[in-house]
Amino acid sequence: ASLGQAATSQSTGGAVNTSDASGKPKLDESKPKTQIQFRFHNGQRATLEVNTTHTIADLHAYVMSVAPVDGTYALISGFPPKPISDNTSQTLEDAKLLKAAITQKLT
Repeated sequence: ASLGQAATSQSTGGAVNTSDASGKPKLDESKPKTQIQFRFHNGQRATLEVNTTHTIADLHAYVMSVAPVDGTYALISGFPPKPISDNTSQTLEDAKLLKAAITQKLT
């Protein structure tokens, strides 16, 4: 790739807009809640309050609304860090992601 030309094989992240609420899962105040810490591809951080019954798919929807990428990414959590399960219908409670810190890593 010449100067000023983007490499096509690498994922690139767009602007991160943590104030974009369109992808936030709807919070049910009557159900158990948890907070998830996010670190996006550009190092920006955000905290999201969700119900423990929200799913991994809800996290992906949120990440794609506030930190869209051109290409693919992985959500990573835990220590040592490991990719979050591809089972997107799994609840945050079942995936043991309550009070988790999640990093969006470009792949």
